[in-house]
Amino acid sequence: MLFIHSSFLTILAVVITLVVIAGNKQKSEKKLNDQAPVQTITVRIAGRRFVMSQQAANAAHYMTFQAPDGSMLELKVDAQTYNAFREGEIGDLVYQRKRFLGFNPQVMPGSQPYGQGVPVQPEPFYPQDYSDQTPLY
Repeated sequence: MLFIHSSFLTILAVVITLVVIAGNKQKSEKKLNDQAPVQTITVRIAGRRFVMSQQAANAAHYMTFQAPDGSMLELKVDAQTYNAFREGEIGDLVYQRKRFLGFNPQVMPGSQPYGQGVPVQPEPFYPQDYSDQTPLY
């Protein structure tokens, strides 16, 4: 009986130690993020991943951004950001060390941002034969 009791206490002590270490790591990570300067860099979205936990409420969304020099940065993003952008999009990433703050996509001429139903303008009519047109000069 004493052996079971001491084993249980040992396991409980290990679990409590791990929880305290994890809590301290999160606090130090937050402190480092808070102290870092806010940076903006033009990047390409190189990847996206979704991690589902046992509970749907704890799902995590990550996006990987590639800088022009080839370096990669993976940041945790909210579900709305994850669903709004696709791989290959180019834009300005705003971040603070490992904290995602925003992504502003560059809209290329003739394209439209994701999620916006901009009606397509019809092509202007140009006659095939210009021989009957009056010269402008």
